[in-house]
Amino acid sequence: MRADGSRPALFELTSSSLNRPYGSSRDAHIPPLANEIYHIENFGVIDFNWSARSLALALDNLQGNRILARTITFDEIGLKN
Repeated sequence: MRADGSRPALFELTSSSLNRPYGSSRDAHIPPLANEIYHIENFGVIDFNWSARSLALALDNLQGNRILARTITFDEIGLKN
């Protein structure tokens, strides 16, 4: 909890298995989703940028191409100096 009583944001990134695509989803779509579900094989990447005080959550496909990414500041998730 922050000093002003508010709660920091919570982000989740879920990657698939590397060996098998995921078919049509029966998972709950609980808003707010930032992106649609990506069913083809992928892996998750977390890149920390300490000097910018941020991190990037990303999904890459098996060829190493970035499918999606979201940069999050440390302040957004409640990390102080």
